[in-house]
Amino acid sequence: TQAGIDVMYSGSADKIRTNVDLRVNTDSRSFVQLGLGDIGEANRLNLQLGQQGKVWGGRFGVIEGKVGAGIDIKMGRDFKISADAYDPNDFRLKLRSELLIGPDTYLVGESFNLNKDVQRSFFLGVRKTF
Repeated sequence: TQAGIDVMYSGSADKIRTNVDLRVNTDSRSFVQLGLGDIGEANRLNLQLGQQGKVWGGRFGVIEGKVGAGIDIKMGRDFKISADAYDPNDFRLKLRSELLIGPDTYLVGESFNLNKDVQRSFFLGVRKTF
């Protein structure tokens, strides 16, 4: 079981974004992930089931409050990149990266709405896991 909190800032949107999550491993590969995104603003639910191998992982469920699926790629011990596709009625793409910079501390970058020029936004911040 692992809990985490992200605090990120977008200069172009002049906005702070805070996320919390809890990941419960159900066996050596499978997990359930529960969280809230953009706390205090949109409060978007994240509830996903997934499996993670040594390098590749996959998830499906509710992403940013909408139905979707995602993949995770671990690139070495200290770097992970994730891509999410969600909201079948107004299709959206999200890209996220995490770089370990200290014990249980990560530099996080998240880009929302990659497929929508006008709504595209980028957030940079820190993640702490417990």
